[in-house]
Amino acid sequence: DDGKKLEIFWKRFVENYNTYRDNLSETSNNQLKSRWPKIHYVVRKFNAYAIWKDNYKKDFTLENAWCC
Repeated sequence: DDGKKLEIFWKRFVENYNTYRDNLSETSNNQLKSRWPKIHYVVRKFNAYAIWKDNYKKDFTLENAWCC
């Protein structure tokens, strides 16, 4: 059931966030859901960089954005 999977995803997400939040205040499910678009954008950028670094074994630069 997709609804149950989504519920489990958010439960784990909130638990992990609160475990590794360092000095930030504890956050609820609804607070993280409302911030998800901003969080997701940053996570996608990080993942793209990590994949680039793994595949090409070098840092991504602006020059790389223009090559084919």
